[in-house]
Amino acid sequence: GVISFRADPSFLGTAPAVTYHVSDTSGQSTRSTLTVNVTQSPDATTSSIAASEPTILADGTTSSVLTVVLRDAAGNPLRVGGDTVTVASSAGSVGPTVDHGDGTYSAALTSSTAPETARVSFSVNGVASPNQTAVVFVGPVASGDEDPAPPAGQTPKVLAATGGAPIG
Repeated sequence: GVISFRADPSFLGTAPAVTYHVSDTSGQSTRSTLTVNVTQSPDATTSSIAASEPTILADGTTSSVLTVVLRDAAGNPLRVGGDTVTVASSAGSVGPTVDHGDGTYSAALTSSTAPETARVSFSVNGVASPNQTAVVFVGPVASGDEDPAPPAGQTPKVLAATGGAPIG
């Protein structure tokens, strides 16, 4: 015979057990139970990464928390942990990845001492995700009136004011 099981797309967990009896033409028989456990599988292409602070000071000590949210192929957030998530950055240093047990993972990105943009990527169970984020490391402010230096290769922002009442 054939046993079919079709779960509702939102179903997770153990389906009701099925007990079956098998016998052959010689009179031999056995009875057994089949249990089906349905779990979500992470998909690197639908999972995401974000930074708590997209711009931090390039002082070698300031950090931004990177959070990875794992999703299945349908884009549903995973509800459990246990996967291997690795976070990498083109600049600065990434601390150990923490599994929060709910499908989210985090790691701290500490800035370098040079103004630059860190491109941050991640992988899930050895599969690289195409999704990335960036954290900009900005130079120190020389005085309270100046904007921080832009990352290498970027044009500084120029602010201009027009109109308004005269000062003084």
